[in-house]
Amino acid sequence: MSIIYTIIVRDYENILCEYTEYHGTFEQYTQKLIKKTNNIPKATIIFKEYFFHYITNGNLLYMCMTENNYPIDTAFEYLDVIKDNFEITFTKSQIIKAYNYSFNKNFQYIIESKMNYYNKNTLTKSENQLKLLQDGLIKTQTELLNSQDILEERNEKIQLIVSKAEQMKKESLSFHKGAKKLKNKVRKRILIYKILSILIIVVVIVFLIWRFII
Repeated sequence: MSIIYTIIVRDYENILCEYTEYHGTFEQYTQKLIKKTNNIPKATIIFKEYFFHYITNGNLLYMCMTENNYPIDTAFEYLDVIKDNFEITFTKSQIIKAYNYSFNKNFQYIIESKMNYYNKNTLTKSENQLKLLQDGLIKTQTELLNSQDILEERNEKIQLIVSKAEQMKKESLSFHKGAKKLKNKVRKRILIYKILSILIIVVVIVFLIWRFII
């Protein structure tokens, strides 16, 4: 139950900033969805087992992709926080003049921080929230769309490659620690072999001297 991907777009096509800890086909689907959603200012789009939530403010669109059991209201709260932070951090002039991915360097760490916070502090919701929402048994001001109304799915499936950055860092750190331990063991063995070799040489020399004297 987590937020997987966040993207900020200007004029429905210029990607100003994006952040995710995963790799996969979802980035392609997100960009396709964005180009088709300029008629509804706020909505949740269902695509297979994932939700795409977005809000707009003028010509800016903020979208996040979540697992389908992630609370919808929390996802929109997260997007509001991202929007406020983004529009405080950058001026209108900077946003208008910005080219693709120009804010990645200066804003990705904020998205990462907020994403981690909302993933760790998600309130547990009823397991049948999605079913209730789809059946119209609970009210929401958010439009609920099906991706079939926007895209031709063709039995496509979003893939998340399990190469999470944090996991890769941990594996890399573990590898380096293992390599360091192995290197230390090799050094110790080499030192022991050297000491043994010196001892053997000394013993042989002493033995030869003793034999020569006798």
